[in-house]
Amino acid sequence: MREHKVRSALTILGIAVGIWSVVTLIGIGLGAKNYIEAQVQVLGSDLLVVTPGNPEDPTSFFDPRIAESLHARDAQEIASGIEHVRDAAPVYQIRGELRRSDRRAVGTMVGTTPGYFAMRDMEIARGRGLTESDANRGSAVGVIGAELADRLFGNRPALGRVVQFQERSVEVVGVLAEREDAALGDGQDTELLVPVSFVQRQVEGVQHVQHILVEADREYKDAVERSIELYLMSAKRNLARNGAAHSVTDFGEIASLAGRIVDAMTWILVSIAGVSLVVGGIGVMNVMLASVSERVSEIGIRRAVGATAGRIRMQFLGEAAMLTVVGGLIGLALAGLSLLLVAQFLPWTPELDLLIVLAVVLFSASIGGFFGYYPAQKASTLSPMEALRYD
Repeated sequence: MREHKVRSALTILGIAVGIWSVVTLIGIGLGAKNYIEAQVQVLGSDLLVVTPGNPEDPTSFFDPRIAESLHARDAQEIASGIEHVRDAAPVYQIRGELRRSDRRAVGTMVGTTPGYFAMRDMEIARGRGLTESDANRGSAVGVIGAELADRLFGNRPALGRVVQFQERSVEVVGVLAEREDAALGDGQDTELLVPVSFVQRQVEGVQHVQHILVEADREYKDAVERSIELYLMSAKRNLARNGAAHSVTDFGEIASLAGRIVDAMTWILVSIAGVSLVVGGIGVMNVMLASVSERVSEIGIRRAVGATAGRIRMQFLGEAAMLTVVGGLIGLALAGLSLLLVAQFLPWTPELDLLIVLAVVLFSASIGGFFGYYPAQKASTLSPMEALRYD
């Protein structure tokens, strides 16, 4: 190996590139899966979302009667009339620009009811949340996200101040605790939460809501989902032409499905990257075959002084394993640096654990054993007399 430094280095490089690509993709995939699951947990795995339209009937999404068929009273009926439902909140969201004097910021006005805060696990850092009185009167009051408050008010207190949204004034009565997330848009840090009745009457001039969030007891989620579907089919009978006109989606199922999709894509990419490991293994075999051809005399001398075929075999297998283990360690180091670099540009943090690192090292050694076995076996079966006569 010392006499053929370039050849050995290129062999090690082939293994290192293969390990680097595989470990990097696994780390990115695991990080993506955990990130998706965490984002769903922000909303709550016990939540169901009721939306207009049925995926089995694509035309339903273009029917304005279906699009405007959900109302705040439907949320009240679901919360009070269906067993094992803890709460239900109507939601109407509008993306736009908020202004405060000469300061501007893009955010989302979320029209909802007081129960929405507990369902989304929102904490009030200062001031208060929305009240039933606010909801009933459609008061022009709102709870602002921490990031929006910082952009619009800077170091000044936001409570009691007024912000403008589509020429409508909203008094800030509360500020949310900071919590960066990407669930349902940009997350609560860039939201202004107001009574849904205010959005309907003063901002949009509508009577419907976009969707309804439902919090159910976890063990009865399936039953609650079916009950909501039956309620909607009964209450909106005139809309159910080709089956149900609404969809009830489980956020827990979304997280599970997204995790499975990420897993599948990760392992597909890992399999593709694994081809480079096969190529590296073939390189190891090539190097070891050349080494056997160059060291026939050495093998003959070792056999003549008592070395067994098994010892000769282990010698060459050990050399092959050394090449691949060194390549594996270099590949791991490169993967670690790559993951640190990639983390600066991704919204999630790539993740690895000790078992994966150990498995990679053992796998790289096994590549040396697998691809080095034939050259080692060839060396061990050389006749001592023939080997000593080799020039």
